[in-house]
Amino acid sequence: RDIGVTGVQTCALPISIQFLIIRMKTFFPITLTCLFLFSSLEGFTQTVVNFSGKWTLNLSKSDPVKDIISQTDIITQGVNDITFDRNISPNSTIKVSGKTTYILDGEERETSDNEITRRVSAKWSNDKQSITINTILIKSNNGIILETKRTDSYNLINNGKTLMKTTKYFLIKNGISIDDGKETKMVFEKN
Repeated sequence: RDIGVTGVQTCALPISIQFLIIRMKTFFPITLTCLFLFSSLEGFTQTVVNFSGKWTLNLSKSDPVKDIISQTDIITQGVNDITFDRNISPNSTIKVSGKTTYILDGEERETSDNEITRRVSAKWSNDKQSITINTILIKSNNGIILETKRTDSYNLINNGKTLMKTTKYFLIKNGISIDDGKETKMVFEKN
């Protein structure tokens, strides 16, 4: 400072260098930490599996399926939903088709048709590599309540060329399980 002449500081260089050194010691580690965290997030980004396509049931690789001699599913996948357009042949003369869209948010939706109530929820796995669809069918008849609880899990294997569908279901009569649960696996090949 040149206090004797003007009373003001005439050279700020030593103060500025000291200020920069203090700031660098404080912010440099924080900056490095932030850069490390943001760059490491690339490893945690999730690739969402795409189930879209035409899939044909391979009976020779699947568990025995009652009343199905062929099945083709056309799957269309959106950002938050998935649609199954199914064509099933229970025998050589009959073909059954249907189209169902599921919202992949995990929330249960309920519909009723005549004597049957249907509750359905669908969601992604945490790693976005599989989809699980839970269905509860409730039918009341002459004071007897029958429930079918079913869980369908869809996974891609074989570099996305094979779709594995695992179905687990339980039958419940008036609140009491009447079986130990059954599991079937169906294998579909991409066309």
